[in-house]
Amino acid sequence: MSASHKQEHPPRHPHEDEHEHRHGNGNGNGNGRAGWLRRPHPVLSRTVAGLGGGYLLASAGALLVTALSAGGGKPGGDAMLAGALVGLALYALAIVWAFATGSAARAWGGMLLATALLGLPGLLLLALPGGAA
Repeated sequence: MSASHKQEHPPRHPHEDEHEHRHGNGNGNGNGRAGWLRRPHPVLSRTVAGLGGGYLLASAGALLVTALSAGGGKPGGDAMLAGALVGLALYALAIVWAFATGSAARAWGGMLLATALLGLPGLLLLALPGGAA
């Protein structure tokens, strides 16, 4: 090969090999992009926590507010509207919080804990004699 046909490669960054080792090179040998299927993906986990866990949290909050409002003497329609509005606000906050927290596990834990703290009192209020009416 003559000197004019030689290809010159740009200098490599000193940590480039380390990056390929940790993140894979995408060649499909299990170390690349397909490797994320074998372990939980934090963004996917946070998305499911925000959407699914947020839905459960919103439902629990709506249940509690509806039960408290109906027990306080409000007409049924007003109590349900108040519960729905609180549920919508909780849903939006849950989605934001799932991505703002430090880890996916903390997002799941907080979502489930908050759902239990709001849902159990609402269920207890409905289970009382006379319900929330």
